[in-house]
Parts: sequence; C-alpha cells; structure tokens
Amino acid sequence: MKTYILQKDLPDIKAGAIFKLDPDKKMYFLAESKVYGYPEKFVESTHEWFKEEEKPMPLGVKPLWLHNEDRLRMVKESIGRYQQGSHAVPEEWIEERKELETYFKIRAMSEIKLQHSYKEPQAFDAHIPKYSESDMRNCFSEARKANCFGGFKHDTFTDYIKKNT
Repeated sequence: MKTYILQKDLPDIKAGAIFKLDPDKKMYFLAESKVYGYPEKFVESTHEWFKEEEKPMPLGVKPLWLHNEDRLRMVKESIGRYQQGSHAVPEEWIEERKELETYFKIRAMSEIKLQHSYKEPQAFDAHIPKYSESDMRNCFSEARKANCFGGFKHDTFTDYIKKNT
C-alpha cells in the first residue's frame, strides 16, 4: 500500500502526517482518522506537498563466507567445550572444521593472487611520438619563413617532422 508524508503544515494538519491510499476510493486519507482525503492523482503529482514514504530494503541473504565464518567459530567453540568436559568430540565436527579451514585457506590464496595480478595501466600517451625541443624550434622557424603566423607550412606538425627527419 502506498504511503505519502505531508511536507508542509496545513491549517489543521501538521507536516509529517501520514496519508495512506484507499484503492477502492482512489483517495489518500489521513492514516490516523480517515477524515481528510485527497485524490490519488493530486497527492502523487504535488511533490512539494507530499513525499512518498521510503520503504527500507528487505533483509537479504547472509553472504556464504560470513555464514562459514560464523559456523567455523561455533564448531571450534563446541569442540573446545567438549574437550574441557572430557567428552569425546564427534568425528563430524572435526571433519567440518577441517573443511571450513580449507575453505578459508583457499579463499585467502585467491585474494592474494588477485592482489598480485593487478598491473599498473600503461601511460595513455604512449602512442604519441616524442619531439625534441629542437624539432619544435625548427618547425616554428619554418612557419615564420613561410609567413604562416599561427599555422604551419605543412599539413600538420607530424607531416613536417616526417618530411624533415
């Protein structure tokens, strides 16, 4: 059910009042009393007066690694209690502890591999040829000789360098 919150005070209703939709009547009514009602289209289109109530995200599933971490802790604690009480520890618990410890060793190794496989990106301008200061001076002096103020005698600077090297 859609719910909207009043943003500004009205003469007899304070800001923060909650309005809920009555789908049969297609009207939003004040949740406390159902006395005050506003048409559905009006409430949903006047955002300066009414704001839709944000619903929190539903709780999801606990990540597997976190579940396994909790389970390993519980198994270790249970084994410790049994050993302190001089009771025989069930073989299933020992097997489960070994499996969970192996799981975390493999997980740690894969994280280490990921960290070492990262490479720094190459420079973005690696494909651009590098010109010396004398190349630049020669190019500008050629442009000056050709009376091309602000431009080059050749099509591009790169063409000039190719022709003169």
